[in-house]
Amino acid sequence: MRHADTIRMCWPENSVGQWMSGEGEKHLVSVVLPTHNRGSLLGRALDSIKAQTYRPIQIVVVDDGSGDATPSIVEEWMSSNVEVGLTCEFFRRDNGGAPSARNFGLVRSRGEFIQYIDSDDVLHPQKIEIHTKALLQKPHVDFVWSEHSTFVGNVEDAKFCHIDVEEKLRDGRFIAEVDIFSTTGNVWSGLYRRAAHAAAGPWNETLARWQDVEFNIRFTALGPNCIYIPGCLHSMGLDAASRIQNLYRERRGVTEGLHTLSVIDGTLSKLNPPFGSNVRRSMATFYLGLAKKALEFEDRELALSAFSGALQHRRDVMFRLRVGVIRILLRMKLNRVAADLMSVYSNIKSKNVL
Repeated sequence: MRHADTIRMCWPENSVGQWMSGEGEKHLVSVVLPTHNRGSLLGRALDSIKAQTYRPIQIVVVDDGSGDATPSIVEEWMSSNVEVGLTCEFFRRDNGGAPSARNFGLVRSRGEFIQYIDSDDVLHPQKIEIHTKALLQKPHVDFVWSEHSTFVGNVEDAKFCHIDVEEKLRDGRFIAEVDIFSTTGNVWSGLYRRAAHAAAGPWNETLARWQDVEFNIRFTALGPNCIYIPGCLHSMGLDAASRIQNLYRERRGVTEGLHTLSVIDGTLSKLNPPFGSNVRRSMATFYLGLAKKALEFEDRELALSAFSGALQHRRDVMFRLRVGVIRILLRMKLNRVAADLMSVYSNIKSKNVL
């Protein structure tokens, strides 16, 4: 795979002490489900896996140090839902964060294909069938993905409907070249071929924000072959109080975001993507989002750091001029004026501005 040796050098250390093999049991799909204090939501996630029209499936539930009734809930579910072609393995461990729990689950997975789900999310009943059949039909393809949605409240609000599988597969679009950030969506909306996932390396356990973005950078830098199949096959629940999105509303969300982007910058420095590429523009956009949030918190130093990060990835003159003006205002301690100007720039509809 393209850049495989470079990506291998970028693998983060992990608490598991080993990494998953590239070989898996033929046709088996391993579903990795990390959870922390979401016992009340686990049942619907597990039920959505059981409801899949595909078999065989291995569910790997990793309890990341929960203090609620998660163990008893999972054990009760397992006792009444085990069936031919569906296995569920439950592991308890000290709290180490979602990336650490995913690494733990991946090492214990056995499938030829890897599916992720969080404990407050649900899968379309035909999700795994559609994606697995696509990968089986095209052995050279590494990843297949579809759209995702969000819902609040009852699982019925995910608004899934029955799908003609063969029609969906005929409608699948083969993408020979995947540019970083451009097509793979989020990691939950797709299905990975094990060998390609293993080559991307472990999840980075030091990151509190955008862990999926960092992982996707390494995965897509390998140059995987992908298939996009239109339709919503995964839905993210937004009613869990502990969702990582809550971090976005805190000052710490800016510092954690800057840390993640600095880690990604380390990887990109080895890959040296050209200026003007999707990944460069996307990184600049991420930095600008953090700068805007820092200005809302009136944190001048964090904003300046974020603007400096954005300038690393874009060389177009108008962009650099506008960012430069805001930085001058911040250095003059005119924070409010800088924030107002940032809002004006953000509302201008042009690909070459903020």
